[in-house]
Amino acid sequence: MNPDTISTKEHIQAKITELINACQLDNTGTTDQTAKIRNLSQSILQDEVRLLDRILYDIYERYGCVGLSDCYKEKYGRHVYFPHARDENTLNIELAKAGPLMGKFKDTQPDIYKVLERYQPYNSGQDWNGLLHELSNLGHRKLIPQNKFTTIQTIIGTFPLTGSIKISNVVVSSPAGTGFIHNLEINKGVVKGFDPYSMSYQTQYLIAGTSIDIIALCIHSYNKIENIFSELSRY
Repeated sequence: MNPDTISTKEHIQAKITELINACQLDNTGTTDQTAKIRNLSQSILQDEVRLLDRILYDIYERYGCVGLSDCYKEKYGRHVYFPHARDENTLNIELAKAGPLMGKFKDTQPDIYKVLERYQPYNSGQDWNGLLHELSNLGHRKLIPQNKFTTIQTIIGTFPLTGSIKISNVVVSSPAGTGFIHNLEINKGVVKGFDPYSMSYQTQYLIAGTSIDIIALCIHSYNKIENIFSELSRY
């Protein structure tokens, strides 16, 4: 992949770290902090859209403009955008806007096409692609800070390094109203019962009128883009 693409990816990583850290501060939920979170989140979403386009442009330079004159390469290159199609037919129409070679990828570059098709929002679990493009410009949408919730970590026993272990009657649930668990980690430790425990705090920011956590969208989209980057880097 182009060094600029890699640089953009690293830049987004740094911004996401900044965003997560900002959500741990004591002043999360205040007007000033909410405005900062909003601006930073929108910047990340916009950068992620640009990164997707940059990844596809790298593919265009390798396979989508072979044999084209400089004039046509520039002409079609202006229409290279990572698609977020409503169905497969629309996907092919969107690719064809970047030139006849891109429009024939299903037949001429089937492996690349399969990657692009897999991450379209009409597929199960890929709605992030549509949301990312829709919400990269928040417009007048407000962010609504949610109550801080507590993550509790407790060590309940010491397990052998080898062999198998069965634990019964375990219930893991999300903090009330959040709908998801940020992280579940099982690690080795020392027998301490249910004490001591440690706590950390995080504030969610929902987009007004929706149940979408903008921070989760930033992180989830980036992870998906990392997968796309990794898969397309093979070609």
